[in-house]
Amino acid sequence: MPRLCARRCHQRLRGVPRRPRPLAHVAANPIVSGVWTWSRGGGWRGPYIGNELWCDLNTWVAARWTRDTGRTEADVFAEYAARVGLRGAAVGRFRRLALLSAAGTLRGHYSTVYPLSRLTWTRDQFLGGSDKDLTADFGRIHAAGLVEKVLEEKARAAHAWARITRLADTIPLRDREDRAYLRVSTRYGRCLYDVIHHGWQVMLRGFVGDTTGAYDTRAMARHLHAYDAAWARWHDLARDPGCATLYQPLGFGAKNADGLYDADPNHGMKPSVDRYRALLGA
Repeated sequence: MPRLCARRCHQRLRGVPRRPRPLAHVAANPIVSGVWTWSRGGGWRGPYIGNELWCDLNTWVAARWTRDTGRTEADVFAEYAARVGLRGAAVGRFRRLALLSAAGTLRGHYSTVYPLSRLTWTRDQFLGGSDKDLTADFGRIHAAGLVEKVLEEKARAAHAWARITRLADTIPLRDREDRAYLRVSTRYGRCLYDVIHHGWQVMLRGFVGDTTGAYDTRAMARHLHAYDAAWARWHDLARDPGCATLYQPLGFGAKNADGLYDADPNHGMKPSVDRYRALLGA
C-alpha cells in the first residue's frame, strides 16, 4: 500500500480498536469498497487442480455475503449447497466438511499453539524441513516446552482430515464430476496432513534429540513408517485423473531463468526426514 494511502487510512481509522473485527462491523466504513479473496492458487508450479468446486464455493459464498452482510454465512452457504443439489441433512454435512477443512488447515499448515515465524515453511507445492525453514521455530518450540502440544496439534489436523474424507462419502453432489472430485480432493488433503503430521513427529523429535542428545527413537521410528505409508497412499491417489498435482518434500528454492522458483534440492522435509532415517538405521 502506498505510504500516502496508508497514512490517510490510518487517520480515518483513528479511534478504532486495534483488534480483529468482523467484516460486517466495518462494511459501512467509507474506506471499504469491497472484499478481495484469494480462492485459487497454482500460479507457479502447483499444486494444480482440475476442478473448480472449492474455488467456486469460497468465491460464491464470500461474494453473496458481501452483497448483503445482514445475512449469516450459514444462510449463504445453504443457498450454494442448494445450487449443487444438496438438501436436508446433506447441507449440514457439507458445511461441517468446509469448516473442518479450515480448522484442519490452520492446525496442519500453521498453529494455534505456537505463532510460527516462518509461515512460508510450505509455499506453493514445497514442504520445508527442520534443516532450514523450520529450524528457528523448532528451536523456540523446544525452548518454550511446547513440543508435545505442537505435535498433538498436528495429530488433530490429521484426524480432522480423516473425518472430512468420511463426510465426503456421504455428500451427494448433483454433478458426477464434482462428486468424484469431492472425494479425491478430500483424500488428497488427508494424505497431505498425514505427511505433515508424521513428518513433524520425526523432524521435531529428531531436532530435540540433536539438542539434548536423547532421541525418542521408538516414536520416531513409528512415525517414520507412517510417513512413508502416507506418501505411498498419496502417490497411489495421484493415479486418479481428478487428483491435483502433488507437493514436493523439498524447500522453496531460487528463481530460475524462466522466472519460476525451483525446489531446493538440499533442504526440505525429505532431506530432514532422511537424516533421521539414517540415524535410526531404517
